[in-house]
Amino acid sequence: MRVMEDFIAYDGQCISCGRKFPITSLQGGHFVPASRGGFTLLFHPTNVNAECQGCNGFDQMHLIGYARNLDKRYGKGTADELIRIKNQATAKEWSAQRYLDEAAICRNRYLELVP
Repeated sequence: MRVMEDFIAYDGQCISCGRKFPITSLQGGHFVPASRGGFTLLFHPTNVNAECQGCNGFDQMHLIGYARNLDKRYGKGTADELIRIKNQATAKEWSAQRYLDEAAICRNRYLELVP
């Protein structure tokens, strides 16, 4: 869902490297991954953005471009705010039902975007 929104809004541009890709080559890349921030930021609208497979899976330096472009897209300080949220988050994890509910919301928003 977030990838489709980014694809439409930013013409298929990877948030990290800035190159343009077809939608089939983009993934939902997290600035703060669930493994580091728990579920607090998993579906956060500015934490998940269209990212190419190379940056999302293999490029350890992608966060430099990601942070810079977060601030360009959403306003100065966005990357810092996500880090602040991560640092203040409790270790409390979501229930299976909460995760399913959030995933359903994302799926429904995605279906609204698909022609």
